[in-house]
Amino acid sequence: MKILHLYSNHKWTGPAALALECVRGLMDRGADVEFAIAGFVHDGMQHAIRAHADALGLRMRDGLELRRHFHLRSFHQDAATLAAWIDQGTVDVIHCHQPGDHLVAGLAAGRAKRPVRVVRSLWDGRAPRRSLRTALAFRRTHALTVPVPCDRETAMARRFGVDPQLVRVVPGPLAAEFFAARDAAHAVSNSRQDAKRAIGIEASRRVVGITARIQEKRRWNLLWDLVARMPHEVGFAVLGRPDEGVFERLCAEPLRRLGIEDRVSFLGYRSGEDYITALRAFDAFVFLVPGSDATCRALREAMTLGTPVVTTDLGLLPHIVDDGTTGLVRPPDAGHLAAALYSVLDERVGAALGNAAREHALATWTRDHAASRLGELYDRLVGTER
Repeated sequence: MKILHLYSNHKWTGPAALALECVRGLMDRGADVEFAIAGFVHDGMQHAIRAHADALGLRMRDGLELRRHFHLRSFHQDAATLAAWIDQGTVDVIHCHQPGDHLVAGLAAGRAKRPVRVVRSLWDGRAPRRSLRTALAFRRTHALTVPVPCDRETAMARRFGVDPQLVRVVPGPLAAEFFAARDAAHAVSNSRQDAKRAIGIEASRRVVGITARIQEKRRWNLLWDLVARMPHEVGFAVLGRPDEGVFERLCAEPLRRLGIEDRVSFLGYRSGEDYITALRAFDAFVFLVPGSDATCRALREAMTLGTPVVTTDLGLLPHIVDDGTTGLVRPPDAGHLAAALYSVLDERVGAALGNAAREHALATWTRDHAASRLGELYDRLVGTER
């Protein structure tokens, strides 16, 4: 069985990491799988996904543009190339992750003379809006995956004419280093003290962290209202870079107005071990609104490291965090969120929530777990057995 994953973007955004981790997990299980790398890159930009795919050792296939945004000529050219690969017998299963490649796969499956199975991951857990483009993209769909159980699987099966048994929950896998970095419960506190020192925060200070791009849609005013409601001795730290020209308006000015600018540290964008060290420094983690990755990877990474989390009830968040067990879920209101943070900053409460979150992550968010679920789905589609 020859499997080809498509991802129509060159930027490291959205569910890119999830798609690459799925492919790496399938390779680790011995699957014959390739990742179709986008050939189109905007002028002056780096191909971030190629760099990450290289680092993971993925088998990549060139030859498709895989543009993120609609481009009629490009889409038809990609569909023709992909249909030729299908007819040559080099693709048995196409797995799509983004709107652009959903359309390319639908067009290619219609052109190819040889049958191919099309699997589509809906990483936001929702069916796309009805439109001509959606009809063209999804008219040949054999299986769907969603990242969390969300009571929509049956409706999706009806919408796309898919066997309900072929609508599967496949949680988005996290990078292996987050699992390798897990500590025994008794070592978490000492590790946190060391991490605080490493990022320049006083080891004895209680710190609440958040990871988010600094942009309008991330509800920064809600975070500043939350900071103002917490005791002065509790600090907050932001991991993420600002969009151009927004920092003064979204952060600096409201912090000055509220008189809390000395309580918030901006740690910038970090990656690799630097990012993990920063996450480990936090006594609690707050997550307000899903971003471009609806599976909220940053939140799940903090949970994997055993950090107690508080989140809102927006998007998929209530399906990711089990309220009262792996974290606390509250309405997007500063008063409710502040009360929840008071609770998780209690060492005993925070430790219990963090330990439960870490165990849940180990059971459900590894690349091997995702690859196992996908392997079973592919086998059912093509009628083979391992």
